[in-house]
Amino acid sequence: MNLREQQMKYISKMIKDARENVGISQKNLGEAIKSSQTTIQRIESMKVLPELTTLSKIAKVLNLGFVLPKFVKR
Repeated sequence: MNLREQQMKYISKMIKDARENVGISQKNLGEAIKSSQTTIQRIESMKVLPELTTLSKIAKVLNLGFVLPKFVKR
């Protein structure tokens, strides 16, 4: 698995797990960040790596902090 795939897997799992723990649907999360259910579905299914602005909006709605995984160079 290359670096981009690792990033996508980590981010998609983090978002899906947090969304499910909060009890919010993909549609409602999409609406909350002024996007769509399709965008959330694509992020969660590892079809797209979200822009930082989108990731920041999702983190705010889901009450997540940014945690840099070990594969991010600092």
